[in-house]
Amino acid sequence: GLGLAFQIRDDILDVTGSEDVFGKPIGSDAEEGKTTFVNLKGLEECQREVERQTARAKAAISGWPGCGFLMELADRMVKRVK
Repeated sequence: GLGLAFQIRDDILDVTGSEDVFGKPIGSDAEEGKTTFVNLKGLEECQREVERQTARAKAAISGWPGCGFLMELADRMVKRVK
């Protein structure tokens, strides 16, 4: 769900983000020898997976009363830049 989408998005930002906005050095995961989703799947597949995981999470809560806030939060997470 959203936790996985958040981590994948974090890995994407470690490659494509702005250091000033992201708040940590870009490429730091690679420098530290960490295995990331981007290393394993590539940028395009990672972005698709973020979208899939987010859609699954939103579908799971779509029937909940007052779920609008959570839906908006999920959408923001997919588009976050830091």
